[in-house]
Amino acid sequence: MAASQYEGLACTESESQSPLVPAWAIAPGVQAEIDKGNLHLDGLAKCLGPAIPSLRKVAVLSLLTQVYFLLGASSTAACDHKAGVTYSTLLWVPVLLVAIFRGLAEWQGVVHSAAPFAAMGGRFTMFGLTVPFLFWLVCNSPLSFLNLADLCTDSGFTAAVRKAVKCDAGDDMASLWLQTWMQSLPARAGVPAPDLPTLALLMWIITLLQIVLPFLGSIRKGDLSGKLRYTCGDWGQSEGALPCHNQVLYHDGVAFDLADASGMSVLQKIKIGYTKCGADANKDNLAWAVSYVAPLGHQMANMVIFSLIGESAFQLNLQTTIFGLNQNIILQAASGHHFLFAP
Repeated sequence: MAASQYEGLACTESESQSPLVPAWAIAPGVQAEIDKGNLHLDGLAKCLGPAIPSLRKVAVLSLLTQVYFLLGASSTAACDHKAGVTYSTLLWVPVLLVAIFRGLAEWQGVVHSAAPFAAMGGRFTMFGLTVPFLFWLVCNSPLSFLNLADLCTDSGFTAAVRKAVKCDAGDDMASLWLQTWMQSLPARAGVPAPDLPTLALLMWIITLLQIVLPFLGSIRKGDLSGKLRYTCGDWGQSEGALPCHNQVLYHDGVAFDLADASGMSVLQKIKIGYTKCGADANKDNLAWAVSYVAPLGHQMANMVIFSLIGESAFQLNLQTTIFGLNQNIILQAASGHHFLFAP
């Protein structure tokens, strides 16, 4: 967004609302901008620069953590006639370290964005109601850590499925999977049953795209050349490095893209409020209003495709199906009878 777009960028007629954010949640560089009295003109773009290096590292760590958990679960997976497939719980130890670093990085984003957001007239809300900053922070922070746990359990599930077909009950699993598929709508349309391990791996790759695409979109030419400065007071203006994403990017957009890549719920909440403030303040200038709304629309489109459909619909459906098949096999082993689906 261009610097001129921040002219008069308050959502309300009131003065700066940065007192909504306690002093311990404001970075020193941001406080300096507040003391200058022009934070409402400069917006988040001039304050989020210092948080970007840490946010970028977390996005890379999120991707590597998924790969690590898949490989680790695959190498430690063992067949268990009572539980199906199990893997080592020690795999979670490095994940806890990643979670700590992730929390610190997100906190850097918060202390560099919460006060500028409030200074724009933004409010911290839950279910449409304005709430104190601390209450809002405590309620939203756990969601970021749950996102990391969700990524790891997706990887563990993929490893478990690929191991299950190699266990003693693997033939039963394949037979039940085929019977289940034959009752589905794709089968009635003539689509053959996909290989179960391959399908699980494909669903896992879709979860990676939620990280990879926003991360690639955040890379600017200035990042690659080393010319950008990540300091308070610097806009970070530079064109996107990808040919398909070569519009001018600023520190605010890049920071929020990286937060999306890592599933940082607190920063995502600020991004939504920030978009509303920018659009409301520039409602008389359609081009400027769209410059705020368009990135959020792109994020929501990715969320619908890769999260709501790819993960919640497809992958969750596959996970519950495999769970049912596994329970069927366990019951068969315990009772000595075979329970088959009706044709």
